[in-house]
Amino acid sequence: MIGGHFTPDHLGLDLHAAILARATREAAAYARRLTARHAQRARSDLLYADLYIATTLARLYPHAREPVEMSAREFERSFTALLQQPALDERQTRRIRDQQSLLHTLAGGLDRPLPIPPNPLKNFDRVCVSATPDGHGLTPELTCACGDQLACKLTATKTTLELEVHRLPAPPQCDDCYPTWTTCTVPRLPPGDKLRLTHAGRDLGTITVNASGWLPAATCLPAP
Repeated sequence: MIGGHFTPDHLGLDLHAAILARATREAAAYARRLTARHAQRARSDLLYADLYIATTLARLYPHAREPVEMSAREFERSFTALLQQPALDERQTRRIRDQQSLLHTLAGGLDRPLPIPPNPLKNFDRVCVSATPDGHGLTPELTCACGDQLACKLTATKTTLELEVHRLPAPPQCDDCYPTWTTCTVPRLPPGDKLRLTHAGRDLGTITVNASGWLPAATCLPAP
């Protein structure tokens, strides 16, 4: 599934469909095997610039969220190391960075269900535009958290993107802090629209939709 020949044209419709069906049934096992077989090699082998690790994990994500999040974190670290290889050319670097962007989204969770009862997060450090499997999303980030996981929801109107962020049930106590983030998808938007981004009644800033209907990639707004 991670190779460029995993298409119906190369494999035939029946075989391609059978592999996808099996991967759907065994998504957690697929994610774990992918990590065990490839995460270490992906730190130094330039071949991985032209494979489809991130796309494969995105296929598996709806069927095994937590295992895929763990796998995405491993491969995000692998590709960070791979980018240090001096033999990389510009094309390979671009492809690795594109994969890394999607892996970052998957690692933090995508459209996680909100907790019941709700546990609203009052403050976070910034919110960024991120790549998602089907387009784009918004990613609230905390730079220092003790194993916390977040979930978010987005409500879009003609003039506003209203972000709702919650903390999932508290993890065990720890003595250090690490970044945490999550992503909620954004539908394709009317080109040229200027939208206010809000959270808990506060304005975070304005984002202008590009000519293709997407939010500008890698844009980040600090949370006041």
